[in-house]
Amino acid sequence: MITDNDIYGMSNSDIISKLGMRFKEYRILLHMTQQDVAEKAGVSIFLISQLESGKSNNITIGSFLSLLRS
Repeated sequence: MITDNDIYGMSNSDIISKLGMRFKEYRILLHMTQQDVAEKAGVSIFLISQLESGKSNNITIGSFLSLLRS
């Protein structure tokens, strides 16, 4: 049975959107601004904003990994 939280029943866009929301939650818990993360990860604030709002459907795996490391 597939549930709402089962990634096999979700589109790629839905998965990326959920990852972005989770990323934002962790960023806030760590008291980091988007600017802090952008500087540490070497990406633009625009990319972070797009990811966190669920609008970044073409983020590269390299950029995503850099964000996770930040």
